[in-house]
Amino acid sequence: MHAMRGVSAHSNGFHTCRAIHVLQMLLGAIDTPGSWRYKSPYPKPIPGGEPPGRPRTPGGPLDAPPLGFPRGPQDLLVDEAGEPLRLDRAFSWE
Repeated sequence: MHAMRGVSAHSNGFHTCRAIHVLQMLLGAIDTPGSWRYKSPYPKPIPGGEPPGRPRTPGGPLDAPPLGFPRGPQDLLVDEAGEPLRLDRAFSWE
């Protein structure tokens, strides 16, 4: 049950909400099938972005973000020696 919708607008609403959640904890009705009366809208999972792009031909289209978020070792751009092909030195003074 999502108690902070209407109950919080009334006097002593915070304490009522706290009592409802304590009751849910005592009953073991948190994160169990069928225990929530209403499905709250948040948090919703954020869908993962596209994996980082692969090496491209100059002037070619981008099929994914150039940096992106790697999901595993297969998404890392390394050469045969295991060294990274792309280094971000935008904030380096070397």
